[in-house]
Amino acid sequence: MGRALRVVGGLTGDVLCTVDAGPSLTVHGLKEAVEREAGIPFLTQLLLAGDQRLHDSDVLTEALDARDCAGPAVVTLLRLDPAKVSALELARRGGPLSTLDEAYSLDRDVVLAAVARNGYALGWAAPRFRSDREVVLAATRSWCGALQLAAKELQRDPELLRAAGARR
Repeated sequence: MGRALRVVGGLTGDVLCTVDAGPSLTVHGLKEAVEREAGIPFLTQLLLAGDQRLHDSDVLTEALDARDCAGPAVVTLLRLDPAKVSALELARRGGPLSTLDEAYSLDRDVVLAAVARNGYALGWAAPRFRSDREVVLAATRSWCGALQLAAKELQRDPELLRAAGARR
């Protein structure tokens, strides 16, 4: 049994659901649980601990502990703009970044979704994303050649090299 975690609505503060946050639960897993328990679609969720945004790859207990969340564990849920949700859905289906409105092609979440589906998309991403370790790791996990598109300082990163080697 893990820590009881309340998920509250950002505008109302109403409890949307309570989830058992085991030691290895990721934010991605929490979003899946919220979709199951509260019926809020995964892609529409943005989660916060205090004033800090939580990322899908974060291990929830570590993220909450690192943010000094004392007392009962509470995560705030905000809902994303429908246009951004559409851009995320297109990116997750492998749609090219070049077809998106510029604001969304420069959005880290959208780029991360695109490269996770197709690592080659890193070549079309804004240069700043080629220096973003999490984006490069997601791209490399889907296509080993993505590491060649990364910023020079990341091309020797041991974890990225392992990810590229695992895809060969």
